[in-house]
Amino acid sequence: MILGLVISLSMMAAGHQTFKGVAIDGSLDKMAAALQAKGFVVGTYADNEAGERVKVTDPNKLPKDKNTKYLVGAFFGQNVSVNLVGTPKSGTAYKVVIDFNARKQTDYLEVKQAYESLVGELHEKYGEPTVYKAAPAEIANFNELDKNPVETTFKTANGTVRAYLAHGGFSVICMQLEYLDNANNSKFNSEK
Repeated sequence: MILGLVISLSMMAAGHQTFKGVAIDGSLDKMAAALQAKGFVVGTYADNEAGERVKVTDPNKLPKDKNTKYLVGAFFGQNVSVNLVGTPKSGTAYKVVIDFNARKQTDYLEVKQAYESLVGELHEKYGEPTVYKAAPAEIANFNELDKNPVETTFKTANGTVRAYLAHGGFSVICMQLEYLDNANNSKFNSEK
């Protein structure tokens, strides 16, 4: 019991991973409110009947998932979907997934450039990556993303930040950025 208390106290002292200056901790509602104060709004991006990506802000049309809150806003100079993900039982925030809107295969070089620029900024902020799979310069064309998804992971004092680029099916490219909080990821694993 004392060991558990020591571990809990050391985890609290260690702090939490942040996204946009907001700790990835507490309820999803609390975290969503903090991000809304920074300009994000409730919503997501989805395909309309014409196959175009459009912003959806009507709460009745958002996906129904009690352990995910959906926001949209500007990040890294682009309109993005921000998915706040909670643990299965307590709903404690443990992960933030930023979806840069899927792009068509013909936009591959532009997406590749955006990915390289994003990774460059992450490198400046977090130092050397701990994982660097299939560097974008090594991918000759879009179709290789099926076999060689791109991933760059940075360890931080309180979690990880992972950027990835993959073939999203239907001739689209998906670029995502994931912020994972170590303390609450442990909670997620214990609640599975």
